[in-house]
Amino acid sequence: MAIEAQAPVVPITILGTREVMRKGAAWLRAGQVTLLFHEPIPTRGMTQKNREELMRTTRTTIASGLTWRRL
Repeated sequence: MAIEAQAPVVPITILGTREVMRKGAAWLRAGQVTLLFHEPIPTRGMTQKNREELMRTTRTTIASGLTWRRL
């Protein structure tokens, strides 16, 4: 959709959700969740031929935030 709209993709890394809601749990626990908003990835000039490249770049960007630590 971003390529069709020629709109940038803004990757977001979400940290802390494992502590807030354990796998298989039905209830949330109190805790802190951190959202890391990364720099937008431009799609201007991309076509559907660039789709895999855009997905790879987006995944890599999101994964880079997984090593981020709170101060």
